[in-house]
Amino acid sequence: MPRPQTMSNPFYLLLLVVGVLFAITACCYGVMMVQSRNPFPTSSPLLQWIEEWGTIALATEIGVLAVLMLAAFGTDGYWTKE
Repeated sequence: MPRPQTMSNPFYLLLLVVGVLFAITACCYGVMMVQSRNPFPTSSPLLQWIEEWGTIALATEIGVLAVLMLAAFGTDGYWTKE
């Protein structure tokens, strides 16, 4: 008997998107920190934004990742119908 097709949990896709965004923000934050030690500062608009809002962005992304993780794990049984 064929097994019924299960729906995938949409929270996993959201976790992937927010996780990639978090990784990009963290890398930009690291580049900003390294460039701040440069005696001849050159800055792009992105790095200026990261310097001003980077800590808030990282904290917000970690919070969203935590909520999405709980939502994904909590609803996993519903989406797989097990």
